[in-house]
Amino acid sequence: MVKITNPYIMVDEKRMLHCGKEYFYTYSNSIFVIRDQDNFIFYEGEMKKYNKTEGFGFYMFHGYGVKNVQGGRYMGLWKHGMHHGFGVTLCSSDGRFYIEHIGFYHKGRKHGLGRKFFSNWSMCYVGHFYKGLFHGYGLQYTTTRKLKYEGFFKKGKYEGIGKEYYLHGKVFRFGYFKDGKAHGEIIEYLPNGFVYYNGSMKNNEYCGNGMLSTMISKYKGEFWKNDFHGVGMFESDDNFFYEGRFRRNRFHGKGILFIRESQRLYHGQFCQGLVHGFAKYYQNNMLIYRGMFQHGIYHGKGVYLDERKNFFQGTVVSDDQLSFQRESCIKQMMETNNLEKLTSVTKKDLSLYAKKYQMPFQKKDNKAKIFQKFRQHYQKMMQKDPVEHNIDLFGNEIEVPCLGNDHGIYDLKSMKEYFRTNDQNIYVHHPYHWTNENTLVPKFPVVHEGKVLSSYTVIV
Repeated sequence: MVKITNPYIMVDEKRMLHCGKEYFYTYSNSIFVIRDQDNFIFYEGEMKKYNKTEGFGFYMFHGYGVKNVQGGRYMGLWKHGMHHGFGVTLCSSDGRFYIEHIGFYHKGRKHGLGRKFFSNWSMCYVGHFYKGLFHGYGLQYTTTRKLKYEGFFKKGKYEGIGKEYYLHGKVFRFGYFKDGKAHGEIIEYLPNGFVYYNGSMKNNEYCGNGMLSTMISKYKGEFWKNDFHGVGMFESDDNFFYEGRFRRNRFHGKGILFIRESQRLYHGQFCQGLVHGFAKYYQNNMLIYRGMFQHGIYHGKGVYLDERKNFFQGTVVSDDQLSFQRESCIKQMMETNNLEKLTSVTKKDLSLYAKKYQMPFQKKDNKAKIFQKFRQHYQKMMQKDPVEHNIDLFGNEIEVPCLGNDHGIYDLKSMKEYFRTNDQNIYVHHPYHWTNENTLVPKFPVVHEGKVLSSYTVIV
């Protein structure tokens, strides 16, 4: 049984009712012409009677017919009052009609082969439909008549194998799609046709194994959310080669870095793009150093040219020598009376400091007590005649005075040593840290009046 909904009910030989409205009709050669009260032709075509009794009854559009509505028109086949079979839908814009769709319908919706158009008569889509949506194989175009996508759809979205195109007509992506996004094995092309990416994608992002190539560099390995992440190989045509682990586009983990210009090779641990941890350093195929690094600088125990040495921020430190950094730390605590950094120095450091500056030191005292004696001695020395004791905080006699940005007065020799850099233009006495913008910057200590000493000016 066919369920009759909103039928046309014959009232007499001229009138019929539909959804509470009255229409006028004429009938000739199996063709009905239905008009509304304003004499507007609402429908012209075949209809089917659904009750078997004689006389007036229930009718629905059935067969071929043309229906006009405000702003549109349908010409084609009907079944039980719905578009069903081949038909054409027209829409009006600025008083002119254009074809909105031409193809097959099923129970009132686009279903099967068809073509959809924009209002400027250009093609929007040609292919299969399912319940009114793009579904199956089809071609989608832009409003400028350029091919946008060619492949399979599912419920209106890209699904399956297909191709995306640039506006100039060249292929942009070729591979698998899911829910309207690149998902699976994909090849991406640059506008000039050069293969840019070949690998796995997930939700339009590089994710999984793949290869990304440009004119000057190439990466092959694992991706995560468009970043180099995992095990991979990166090669720059004019600079360096790296193979190992990555984390968010930076060398991170175990790897090998070779710099062509200087013929340097690092093999070991990396962190945030720099050698960090145990590694080996080669120059022109000759082992130069093996040992500990910190942020790209020798730091800790290592063997340099077959000689065991201790390093602190790239500077050799012997067991009986107090490093500049730890000496600065002690002087900073005496200036600010802030003992938070007391754990970063050892009792041996305090002993070396006492020996260098002739301060009282007893082994039986703990570090806090030793430091308090240092501070008392330092305050007594500062209370003496400044002309007689014309020395700066670093123990150097002030011959060429310099004004630090912390308002302290220092000798030029102290400032040159304080800001000394290595061959890579990295400060040897100051650690580095990462900012929120992923930039590596030096971390200068608080030296005078609780202020950071990061620059100075020579007093003329």
